Amino acid sequence: MSSSTNLSDVPSAEYAEHLSNLVAIPSLSHENHYFLGPIGNLDPTDFIIGETNQIPFRLANPNLGHWKNTFKSWPSLEKPTPDKSWTTWYQRVLASKKVHWDEIGIGQALALTIANSAKDEPLMAAATYFWSNTINAFLFNQGPMTPTLIDITMITGFDVTSSANPMSMNTKNQFDFKTKSIGGWSGYVAAYMGQGSVTPREHVAFLLMWLEKFLFCGSSCGHTTNWQFVVEACWQMA
Repeated sequence: MSSSTNLSDVPSAEYAEHLSNLVAIPSLSHENHYFLGPIGNLDPTDFIIGETNQIPFRLANPNLGHWKNTFKSWPSLEKPTPDKSWTTWYQRVLASKKVHWDEIGIGQALALTIANSAKDEPLMAAATYFWSNTINAFLFNQGPMTPTLIDITMITGFDVTSSANPMSMNTKNQFDFKTKSIGGWSGYVAAYMGQGSVTPREHVAFLLMWLEKFLFCGSSCGHTTNWQFVVEACWQMA
């Protein structure tokens, strides 16, 4: 195949064969876009069958009892809401920051944190036994199933189509927050939920809890400042 050939005019099979061993695969539709290569077998059937034999449902004895109270961050409004709670804090900050949240595209995702959705813990636990970490999909009898970017947009309202907004991660945080020996999430809320006008510091503390507790769900299952640079970037987008 000549290097001057227009890739968009080349049959996909011939295109794949020609570029199968390249590390950077040029896009057919965008001149300056590349995909990570090399290209493997375009028919994924054998790979999916092989991966199906590796999922926990095949390799482990399912025990739903091990999953009891696993989904602790599941939003619920069934219990009485104390004065120093996430729900109360959300309503307080919402009153002055809703317009800002909607402008930067996080308003819908934040609202999900206080949604009173029914939690079917056994069903979710059972589904995890069919999850493949290799292809990021559930491998059910009828075939693979996985969340798509459209699903994410519909559920969270996040913008998944705009260009990336480059930001520097080599920055110093503007605010200091104590995250250790603070008494869990309830202690965190009590420490940083303010009164009167919502200050920039309180707003950052609030969004930091949102990212850690509801969105990224870090391995510590508690408050950290790992994502503070992201929060401060969102706060500054006013």
